[in-house]
Amino acid sequence: MNYYDIIASSYSELHREEQFEKYRGICDLDIIQPTDRLLDVGCGPGWTLDFFTVQEAVGVDPSKNLLKLYTGSSKTFCASAESLPFPDNSFDVIISVTAVLNFSDTKKGLEEIKRVGSDRFIISTLQQSPTRDTVAQLLRDVFAGYSIKEVLIGKDVVFVVKCF
Repeated sequence: MNYYDIIASSYSELHREEQFEKYRGICDLDIIQPTDRLLDVGCGPGWTLDFFTVQEAVGVDPSKNLLKLYTGSSKTFCASAESLPFPDNSFDVIISVTAVLNFSDTKKGLEEIKRVGSDRFIISTLQQSPTRDTVAQLLRDVFAGYSIKEVLIGKDVVFVVKCF
């Protein structure tokens, strides 16, 4: 059982408002389109799956207990970022909001995100995280040749990654 399985019953109280602030900020970036197939890596209780207006939203999270909290109609899968259960280029846009800090292998998780995505990626980490610079460097390495822009939203730095 992981940390998020243990705290699942109090997750909403601990994180809901802060996460929704980030989602609103991501909406303002005007990157996610209504025709998109969206994957949320580290979706937790699935709030993003109903927040963004898209053709299809799918969520993955390694916490079974957090996934049990999702009550919407989108598909969710219990999986880690390092082993996403989808074919190559399955999604138009992939988001991962403050989950990269919990990947067991950040580089492998980012490589998997790149593999299953097509051209747009939104990945955030805490601004004050001691791994922020490492995450930024790994993003530059894994997404070499892509446009990477940093935007501050709340307590996070959001990396907007686009294929040219």
